[in-house]
Amino acid sequence: MQYIMLKSPENITVTAARSLYSISTINQSGIKTQEILSKTCNWNEKCAEDSIKLLFLSYGCAS
Repeated sequence: MQYIMLKSPENITVTAARSLYSISTINQSGIKTQEILSKTCNWNEKCAEDSIKLLFLSYGCAS
């Protein structure tokens, strides 16, 4: 499963741990994962939107 991870500020350990836990849980269930993009957006919606649009453009997907 390919995924992107839009992250909160790096100094907030709870959310960083939650991100790691979510991916490790998927991996432990036997599903292989591949991170396509990891971006710190600090809960900024515009950053997240721009990151997703760029990803779609990079992979040839249209929205």
